[in-house]
Amino acid sequence: MSTHEALVVRIEEILPHTDPEVNALELTNIFGYQCVIRKGAHKVGDLMVYIEPDNTVDLKRSEFSFLDDGKGKDRQRITMRRFRGEPSYGLLIPAPQGSAEGDNLWDALGIERWEPAPSKGSQGGMMSGLCDSGPQFHVPEYGLENWRRYNKYLAEGEEVIYTVKIHGSSARFVYVAEEDKMYCGSRTTWKKKPGTFIKTVSVIDPETGTEMTKDILAPDNAWWTAASQNAWIEPWCRSHPGMVLYGEIYGGSVQGAQFKYGKAQGEIGFAAFDVLNKGKWINNAEMFDNPEYSDGMEETVKVVYRGPHNSELLKKLAEETDREFYSGQEVREGIVIKTVSERTDPRFGRLALKHVSDRYLLLK
Repeated sequence: MSTHEALVVRIEEILPHTDPEVNALELTNIFGYQCVIRKGAHKVGDLMVYIEPDNTVDLKRSEFSFLDDGKGKDRQRITMRRFRGEPSYGLLIPAPQGSAEGDNLWDALGIERWEPAPSKGSQGGMMSGLCDSGPQFHVPEYGLENWRRYNKYLAEGEEVIYTVKIHGSSARFVYVAEEDKMYCGSRTTWKKKPGTFIKTVSVIDPETGTEMTKDILAPDNAWWTAASQNAWIEPWCRSHPGMVLYGEIYGGSVQGAQFKYGKAQGEIGFAAFDVLNKGKWINNAEMFDNPEYSDGMEETVKVVYRGPHNSELLKKLAEETDREFYSGQEVREGIVIKTVSERTDPRFGRLALKHVSDRYLLLK
């Protein structure tokens, strides 16, 4: 489950700032996110629009023009900030006249999901590539909702697995035996294999001035490069036909020098985090425990804890570094939380959540 929402919410409580010397600011909570607001600007019962971190807003709109810092940007990323020591997650603005509690104003306000710009090291369109048609069966896009907002669906003490959330780019791989074809894609699109014939075009030879033909071939892209550099991916897929292998590609050429995870320039890693088998997610523990899946799977996301769910431990682990697993990695993006046994909730869907660290959210 992963939705795009900017919901109209009602302020249910206003609390004083924790520093008694701060007189101009107050605190409120929306979906488990603390927000710092100007004292006296709002009251209990007011309708507001809440925009979660890691979305962007259009600075040309009057609702968001106050965020314009004069640097010529068209859009502003909403993130976490600290005001006099208190964290504030996301943005609260007054709801437009005529709005009702629960309205989703994502499209109406022109809000977009923030996507990091391709790394400067990813030359030649490596982080794009040409799109291809995918398998004939449904392969869902992968997305996780934020634990801060949906923590009520996960009980304290429930058996869980916490894994490192890598700051890379989502990937999926599947081998279709009936076609004898390997498919490779990003979170939202499938990618043509580099070197695949696209078309033949006529060009003029710059030396002779004569007309000649030239074959246009699909260029390199990061996802097929990951499949090539991590040579276990295709054999695993071929030995598990029809199963979709989900994971994260990572390295400096994916998200820049701050998130190299120990990879040299041009190296792209891949860590598996899920398997879809005939339209159903395998039990999360089987990724690590069941030889039917784990044999031949040379890299998975790193497990940092397995046991009873503990909210305070989760928040602590999210703020740690990843140096234990990846050389020189100082900032951990966060933690992914999954129940040991696959579970869904009729009100929410699959119980798989992410908790993004404050250290990561403070990066701009």
